[in-house]
Amino acid sequence: MTAARRGTLRRTARALAAAVFALLGGAQGASALVISEVMFNPNGPDDGREWIELFNDSGSAVDLSDYSLGWGGTDYTFGTLALPSVMLASGAYYVIGGPVSNANNGNPTFDLVANFAPDLQNPAVFSDGIALYQTGVTNPIHVVIYGFFNANGLVDETGAPGAVDVPFPGAAGTTLVWNGTSWSGGNAASPGSGSLVVVPEVKPAMLMVLGLGGMAFLGTPRRRAKRSA
Repeated sequence: MTAARRGTLRRTARALAAAVFALLGGAQGASALVISEVMFNPNGPDDGREWIELFNDSGSAVDLSDYSLGWGGTDYTFGTLALPSVMLASGAYYVIGGPVSNANNGNPTFDLVANFAPDLQNPAVFSDGIALYQTGVTNPIHVVIYGFFNANGLVDETGAPGAVDVPFPGAAGTTLVWNGTSWSGGNAASPGSGSLVVVPEVKPAMLMVLGLGGMAFLGTPRRRAKRSA
């Protein structure tokens, strides 16, 4: 094997090992549940017509009693809601809110009837936000901050003041939608459905084996090829 070829293999192995361990770290901190859609400003009165949709993007069912919601403008304790002991299947949506369902709020079918009290806030100059929390995790695991300016320093998933996700949330009767990587506002309501798909789970044990394999490859002594007589 030529020196150039050996160098290429070494660089490939190093990149593989780095990627594996980066994935291992990410997989350990990944969440199974996300906020997928929010109706915070229906047409007409807000009371009893707002809703929040969740999506299970993991490969297995999750117990919703491990999670809670918070919302507000200065922090996420203006309103809070603990979720019930319900097993949400992989790839399933879960709509919380109501109890009113009509054309003004997208005709949702509620999995959990909960009249948010106080209501989800409508931003003026300063931003408001909604956060999903998981038991035993200090920072919120998923956040949407909407409005013009995060003056009060609403935190994101890192625990630091977050950037505004949706500066222009849209007109009354439209929703905030998570597409798997980012938020957008002004969307037509689609409660209980959407384009999200389950993200394949990467097993830590498999990642560890791959990582160790890459390191073993790097550490394997190279024998010089015998020259032909």
